Amino acid sequence: MTDDELLDSLARMWTEVDPVPPGLVDDVLAGLAAATGDDDVELFELLGAVDTPADLRAGEPVPALRFSRYGLEMLVRVTADGDRRRLDGWLAPGGPGTAVLRGAGAELSAPIGPTGRFEFPDALAGPAVLEVRLPADAGRSRRVVTPSFVV
Repeated sequence: MTDDELLDSLARMWTEVDPVPPGLVDDVLAGLAAATGDDDVELFELLGAVDTPADLRAGEPVPALRFSRYGLEMLVRVTADGDRRRLDGWLAPGGPGTAVLRGAGAELSAPIGPTGRFEFPDALAGPAVLEVRLPADAGRSRRVVTPSFVV
């Protein structure tokens, strides 16, 4: 059984045995805001998985996750190389900022370029969240976090 098959099996089992309680995501988000002293943390909504063109040699599309929140759109693509993963992301509209990937007991940071592109070339496999930190707007910084997903 591959890692992906095992993770899919575990996800199905836990969804049936112990589904996520209603309101849990909002409660966690409120706790995060309280812990950081920042009440401007927002949660991206997962719009679904999409296929993106792969490397020309691969010949198959690479699945990606699409997130959205109040005019921000983000596409995240993860490719595997053994136990390591590469995460490429695109944020629209583009502009400067910072992307922070938290998972597998580590926190990685990457700049968001003027076109909205960011990358984590050496991300660890496992559950993670991605936080986008944008420059101050009207004197307040903006932070948007994805729901948990598997890298």
